[in-house]
Amino acid sequence: MKTVLILMPILFFYIYIVKLVNHIKKTEHFTKIFGFLTLNSYYARIMDMLENLTNKSIIGGCYGTYRI
Repeated sequence: MKTVLILMPILFFYIYIVKLVNHIKKTEHFTKIFGFLTLNSYYARIMDMLENLTNKSIIGGCYGTYRI
């Protein structure tokens, strides 16, 4: 009984994650999410270049604020 109580939430979340991933693959959300992450990484690279030129942080006064 104890193992059932331990394994049920794990199984539930596993099924939920598998269904979520399949839904994302079926729809166009995957390309939107991937495109957003790619744009964010380009933004971080541009901010790095600007920061190197000015030798100071541009956003928030903290070096890693805009990093992914």
